[in-house]
Amino acid sequence: MEIDEKIKEVQETDSELEAGKKAIEETLEQEKTEKKLKRKKVIQSRLLIVGIIVSIVGIFLAYIISPFSNVRSVKVINNVFLSEDYIKKSAGISTDSEFVLLFPMVKEISMKTDPLIKDVDIRRGANHSVVIDVKENDIVGYRYDQSMDLILGDGSYVTFKSEYISNLSLLPMFMSVSDEKTKMVAEEMKDLDPDVLYRIAEVRDFALSYDENMIKFVMEDGYKVYTTITGSNFLKDYLSIIKNTGSSHKCIYFDTENNVAVMRSCEQLEELYQRHLHGDETPKPEDTAEQEGTQEETTEETHE
Repeated sequence: MEIDEKIKEVQETDSELEAGKKAIEETLEQEKTEKKLKRKKVIQSRLLIVGIIVSIVGIFLAYIISPFSNVRSVKVINNVFLSEDYIKKSAGISTDSEFVLLFPMVKEISMKTDPLIKDVDIRRGANHSVVIDVKENDIVGYRYDQSMDLILGDGSYVTFKSEYISNLSLLPMFMSVSDEKTKMVAEEMKDLDPDVLYRIAEVRDFALSYDENMIKFVMEDGYKVYTTITGSNFLKDYLSIIKNTGSSHKCIYFDTENNVAVMRSCEQLEELYQRHLHGDETPKPEDTAEQEGTQEETTEETHE
């Protein structure tokens, strides 16, 4: 009787083990199925994202190769001395471009590395056009030493290339002016309007015993202007001065101490310069004017 009961207990235990084993197998199978479903959903999501990206790229490429993306016109605005062709080339945009505009910010960053360009804004315009809005670094003139150089408003130099400026004669030429003095003059001239710069043909060295830091501007209309370097801003009133003078003299001496422009004899001013070069004591031009009774040639200047 005891044996039968033990056999029965063993059989019940085996049944429980078999049931537990089956439950574990069912649980594992269920987890495996859930993992498969989860993996399938992830794959489907990734395929959907890839499909969307491929569609966008396809539409984008289709637009680029279509005639609808072609550049029909490129407009350069606010350039003063730099040629339009140079700016377009620097931007890499022309009517031969196959698309209107891609990544303008990248092109802007690239153009700003050019020492002649201070700032630039590239944008789409109407009717498949591109507008390049340029702010140039101040260009105040050029010089020819061992090479042709453009002179910037901070006194630095950029080696000249013919593609930069279509008409170099618009800028004044610095002749026999030292680097140190060129820098000082350039920093003063950068505040002059382009219309004033256009009227200056040459910038030449000049000095008198009481002021080594002087300069001579040869104007395109035949006048000559003599001034201390810090008085270069008097040129802003140049047209008003020559318009209101009744003097036959073609040379103007800017007396910065008294804030007046004096019409003087060119020969006399050049004689004072030569005397200074040879070590002779050089009087101020206005002092010689008083001695020779020519004070009536002084023109009041209202520049502040």
